[in-house]
Amino acid sequence: MKNYEVYKTRLNNFLIFKVCFTKMAFTLVELVIVITILGILWVIAFLSLQWYSESSRDSVRLSDLSNIAEFSDWLTYVKI
Repeated sequence: MKNYEVYKTRLNNFLIFKVCFTKMAFTLVELVIVITILGILWVIAFLSLQWYSESSRDSVRLSDLSNIAEFSDWLTYVKI
């Protein structure tokens, strides 16, 4: 009877170990889904931030044109 108790205890310990530690890793499907969602979010963020870079380039161009206009006005007054 004592052997039965030992085997029962070992079986219970094994089942507890199996339940506690078998679900510690992600499956391939879960990883693919997470990577796909992150990719979609990255594309959305990239497209929304692209407008800001276009806007900043346009403001730099306007500033450059303003500086050129001021310099040309200065040249007409100086008459080099």
